[in-house]
Amino acid sequence: MLKVTVQVRQPARMVLEGTLAGPWVDEARQVWQRLSRETDGPFAVDLTGLSHIDPEGRLLLATMWQEGADLQASGCYIEAVLQDITGSQGGS
Repeated sequence: MLKVTVQVRQPARMVLEGTLAGPWVDEARQVWQRLSRETDGPFAVDLTGLSHIDPEGRLLLATMWQEGADLQASGCYIEAVLQDITGSQGGS
């Protein structure tokens, strides 16, 4: 299960909670694409509430990051996923 919350105040923010896997990846992708079209400037994606990310979810996060999203995380698991995606040490 995935909960997606969008905060459109500047800076815009998308909060993901639960599992970014299976059909929930497509749901998150649709929300992200809509947010990208409707907002000017950068936006943040808060991943602190995620408990699991499958390979397709990782691919979505990599695409978001490549297109300028500020991926925010805490906790060993999510920070390790972000390190793999961004090639950096630690999340933002």
